[in-house]
Amino acid sequence: MSHQLDRVVDDTDNALLQLRRATRGIPVSANGFRQHHNKAARAIAELMTELIDARSAIDK
Repeated sequence: MSHQLDRVVDDTDNALLQLRRATRGIPVSANGFRQHHNKAARAIAELMTELIDARSAIDK
């Protein structure tokens, strides 16, 4: 199960890197983009932290 969790974390990290590359050049103030970006980034960071913390509980 820990292996699956590692794959999810890695896949999510790769998706975020791809999103970062895709959104280069978008003005940060366009149509509230910054607000939506910040909200999504916080939610994903919280999810990633919880997943990484859960890894140690699964390994036990």
